[in-house]
Amino acid sequence: MSTTTTQTHIASTPQRTLLGRAMIENALFSGLSGITLALGAPGFDSWLGVNAWVLVAIAIGLMIFALDLVTWARSSRWLRRGAMIAVTGDVLWVIGAVALIVFTDVLTSAGEIALLVVTAVVAVFAVMQTVGLVRVGHKEA
Repeated sequence: MSTTTTQTHIASTPQRTLLGRAMIENALFSGLSGITLALGAPGFDSWLGVNAWVLVAIAIGLMIFALDLVTWARSSRWLRRGAMIAVTGDVLWVIGAVALIVFTDVLTSAGEIALLVVTAVVAVFAVMQTVGLVRVGHKEA
């Protein structure tokens, strides 16, 4: 069996499917969140308690992250490494969001609730991707 055939076969195993699906779903959520935040920044700023330009910067970061996730999820070569980067990014988001809510008074109450909801979703993606990585690691070991 050639290397290409092996890579294609590995990429289609159920373990890879879980990991790839979690990354694509994360990309969809991140991309849609980024687009929504960018388009709604002028109205969201006072509702959330964050300057519109900060929201636009976050939106751009989310859209770049979404593109990276799609690229990594579709690549046999980058799937695992990209997933590790994605999990790290998601965990850092969760830590940063919790710290922002607990240790500052930057956000409005509505902003804190919105951030908590988004952060819960991000945490679920981190867990799904971690489970996918563990399964891929066991399959290849």
